[in-house]
Amino acid sequence: MNKKKKYLFVYLKTGGGHLAPARALFNYMNKHFADSAEPKLIYGFEKTPRWVQYIIEDGYRMLQYTGKWFFEFLYAINKVPIIARITCLLIAPFVRKYLEDVIIKEQPDKIVIFHFFLIIPVFKILRKKNLSIPVITVITDPFTPHTMWFLVKNQNFIVFSKELERKSSKKEGDIKLTYFLL
Repeated sequence: MNKKKKYLFVYLKTGGGHLAPARALFNYMNKHFADSAEPKLIYGFEKTPRWVQYIIEDGYRMLQYTGKWFFEFLYAINKVPIIARITCLLIAPFVRKYLEDVIIKEQPDKIVIFHFFLIIPVFKILRKKNLSIPVITVITDPFTPHTMWFLVKNQNFIVFSKELERKSSKKEGDIKLTYFLL
């Protein structure tokens, strides 16, 4: 009997656009590949202090509805690569220990990332622990990818449109991009 391949689907709840595709893929694999795959949904903020979750997740939702101008400002300023990197590096310590514990415990065959705030911590953990687990990043933005998706070089991406593939390769010319279109 072959051992099931273990997949970790790591996500955050910043809007439904990151959890929904993770859950859809999780459900699909459980339904169609239950004999060969063992997917697990991993909430990146599981052990994060509530105030961090509140700022990132609840703040995101509230700003979209009540502070649209401030949301647009934060979104625009984080398109500047150095600011995007600083933002991601500030959030990384809050998820790193939990993700490291999960990766070590689960020993997955593949990690699939559904939120850009989880990219840097996952790759740092893999380097630190000298693990060669393949990672796929699902860019959940259908047409306009945020700079934060591309802060780590040489990633494998799943994108949802040819337009996104084209924009990403032009925008991030020095990054090796590998695409899997759904």
